[in-house]
Amino acid sequence: MGYVFNWRSFYIQRQKMYNVVWRSFVTLGIGSIIYVGSMCVIVWNDAVQRMWLHYVKKERERAELMDLIREARECGKLPPSDFEDFQ
Repeated sequence: MGYVFNWRSFYIQRQKMYNVVWRSFVTLGIGSIIYVGSMCVIVWNDAVQRMWLHYVKKERERAELMDLIREARECGKLPPSDFEDFQ
């Protein structure tokens, strides 16, 4: 005879479709949360690495400058420091 339409089969098919849509949105939401969380961690690590490299560069330049000042004082090009044990 063919397919006979009834409300029960329509309701079941509609609920199956809602389940697929709901599962898709939940999966998308959880995936988005994981993605954003991982990107926050990656950006945070990059910022910490950049600050560390800047700190190391600054300390290296400070040490080089202190060596130049020490050498200049030893050669007599600069007067002695007004501060005792100044580094």
